[in-house]
Amino acid sequence: MPGNDSAPPYAYLLGLITAKGTIYPTSKKIAIEFPHANNHVNGIATCPECGALATKSRGGVGLTCRGCGVEVDDHLRVRYEQRASTLKSISEGIIPYVTAGNSIQSTILGNKSVSVMVLDFKDNAELFAKILGDFPVELNYWTFRIPSKMWRGSDAERLAYMSGIFDATGYANVGNWIPRMGKNGQERMRVYIQIVRNWHLTCDIDQFLRNSLSCPVQTIDWGHPNIRDSKLEDYRTGKASSGGREHQIKVYPEYLPPLSPLLSHKKQLLGDLLAHNLRCEFPQEYGWFPPTPIKDNQRKPAHPGESDVRLPVELQKHFDASWQISLALGTKDLVEYASKASSFEAFALTGDLKCAEAAGPLRARLNQLSQYLHQGLPAARKIAEPTASPARQRAYLEKDTYPVLIKLLEKELVARKQSKPIVLDTSARNLNSSIQHLSKGQLAHIDVMDSWSIRPDIIAFTDSAAEPILVEAKIEPLSLAHLGQILAYCAVAAPKRAILVSTEPVSDALRRTILRYPGILDYGSGSAVEIAHLDGQSINYLRF
Repeated sequence: MPGNDSAPPYAYLLGLITAKGTIYPTSKKIAIEFPHANNHVNGIATCPECGALATKSRGGVGLTCRGCGVEVDDHLRVRYEQRASTLKSISEGIIPYVTAGNSIQSTILGNKSVSVMVLDFKDNAELFAKILGDFPVELNYWTFRIPSKMWRGSDAERLAYMSGIFDATGYANVGNWIPRMGKNGQERMRVYIQIVRNWHLTCDIDQFLRNSLSCPVQTIDWGHPNIRDSKLEDYRTGKASSGGREHQIKVYPEYLPPLSPLLSHKKQLLGDLLAHNLRCEFPQEYGWFPPTPIKDNQRKPAHPGESDVRLPVELQKHFDASWQISLALGTKDLVEYASKASSFEAFALTGDLKCAEAAGPLRARLNQLSQYLHQGLPAARKIAEPTASPARQRAYLEKDTYPVLIKLLEKELVARKQSKPIVLDTSARNLNSSIQHLSKGQLAHIDVMDSWSIRPDIIAFTDSAAEPILVEAKIEPLSLAHLGQILAYCAVAAPKRAILVSTEPVSDALRRTILRYPGILDYGSGSAVEIAHLDGQSINYLRF
């Protein structure tokens, strides 16, 4: 960055932004998310008797050696505290690295599920303009593509860029192994890059790894119903739709170039998985490309989620293999490979360059086969609603305020002449289950919050293109902790309005802080958290 906008630190920052960044042009800020859904992540455990890998027992309790079968003490594996490691690494490693020699202010926000690094470029408009030039159209990670300069960058720049992507959304989890036999051991470890809802970026990274870093991709686990829920197990048990899930690009760590992640636990875990695979000496594998032809016994049943409105239009259909999705999205290598086929359409259905069946009858036959496989599945099971304990049933809970707040907010929005307000109680369930009647613009905001495991109590939309209105309700005096929670939500969701409301008065500590530092409520250019009191059947907005 100092004196060179294509140097490795700048390339690393572009990687962070591509994977998990949101750009706010008006305020000249960039927020970058670092997810850590679980507080702890486990390292590799090996058997003290034979040295083989030890994994979870079938019952889910304790560890069992994959070699000799003996029980292994769970305490033998290292446990990493993800949140503590992430916060320390951001503060002591990432911020100094990306801000060195530049006038950039930084803030760290977050909760137990995610940490957010907010970079403020108000004193460095030139550098901010360069970043906007590298992301000229889109402003957030669910639609970003790999910047053009990274495709033609130096080896050092491409490595730094991929290191940034890995720090933001890469995982070296021990549980992601695949059954393989090596000369000196078994169970081949994989690392993966997890992309939320961004279909084309997933294709970009797949090609970037293979062509720019000479790293074959073992597979892409697409967040498409046919791939992620191929046996309809989630659908039949009433779980959230697989059409709203993430994509995972999986590679063997020994094929990765020498990345330099700055999150300390990811660096350690990556090294552990690499050491295991090298010790086992697995045979060479070349990844998913070129694709293997699909046999009829590998076909998948039809899935009702194939028409999910959150899927790109070109993907609202049936697929039997991951590579078919890559082809439908226009992955360059695959399109060029398919162009050699005697029939492009027949290849798209089979993966066979020499397929002799005519595309029309072939498609009809395969459609019939997918419907037949669907009919052979067990019937859906009804899921019982959880019941609260008598003590909780008697208690006055935050959720008791939601119906009142929804009714009052709808009335307020109608009075403000907002067209067709949609107000949702989103507190107790996955946000992706509340998508009826939402436009694609609104779904995009839902996707961002759901990818963060953010569940505001209430979300409202006023038209198809508007940002959401977030509401957090409390039944205790509002505190700095409550304000911090909704400000973290705002850093991610960039809502049109954010309302923090309670049935109790504002705490003296929060009131004094707001009076002394009124800017503490700000979360964007001209936007501030609204503090309110729910008094019976009315919402009273407080002024300080």
